[in-house]
Amino acid sequence: MLTVLPASAQPRKHFSGAAIALALALWGLCGWSAPQVREAVSDWAHTGAAARGWRSLARWAAQVQGACLFTCVAMAGATSPREAAARAAQALCGQAPAEARRLHLAHQAFAGACHVS
Repeated sequence: MLTVLPASAQPRKHFSGAAIALALALWGLCGWSAPQVREAVSDWAHTGAAARGWRSLARWAAQVQGACLFTCVAMAGATSPREAAARAAQALCGQAPAEARRLHLAHQAFAGACHVS
């Protein structure tokens, strides 16, 4: 059996690095709730208990803190998953090309992740 994914997909993830960066920015920097972020980023239909939040956000933030995701992002001292998400998104905004710097922060994080992924 062979699974083919786009080159931008993160290893062992269902999303590209850019989509993960967008989600982390919306959650960490913009203060969106997990269901709002899931609605904006994921096109998968969710019902029941799975529809109440998005555990992947905290998992991705922990992976950034553990240097398993976006290894170019130096993490130190984040006290919560949301704070780790915000710091990762800020660092990815800094990786965005100059022409993206006037965009919304979430879009800058997306562009930065495209640049480093």
